[in-house]
Amino acid sequence: MNRVAIEKRFLKITKIFAILSGIWPGQNKIKFLLWAMVHITMVSSVIVQVARIIHIGTLEVILEQSSFIGAIILMIIKHGNYILNAKKVRKFLPIMTRYFDLHTNLINIIA
Repeated sequence: MNRVAIEKRFLKITKIFAILSGIWPGQNKIKFLLWAMVHITMVSSVIVQVARIIHIGTLEVILEQSSFIGAIILMIIKHGNYILNAKKVRKFLPIMTRYFDLHTNLINIIA
């Protein structure tokens, strides 16, 4: 089974979301635009949450918004990690194809 078949069969949803966030291998032309859009969206969300805390300033709002701010900061770190490890992800797909072919051949031999 080749790489395209594996992507269609097993990685369909993962590929869609990875393409939308700019971390799927082979997106050289638009990945920087997608990365910028993702980071602008996340950073603007943090700014809005912090502005709400500053504007209202009650303990209830601080507790309510702190979980969102923490989640968004973790998402920024995670997306940055994907960007830094893009070369490793690019190397992973051919290895996965090779192991899937080996596994398929072993099943065909046994059956």
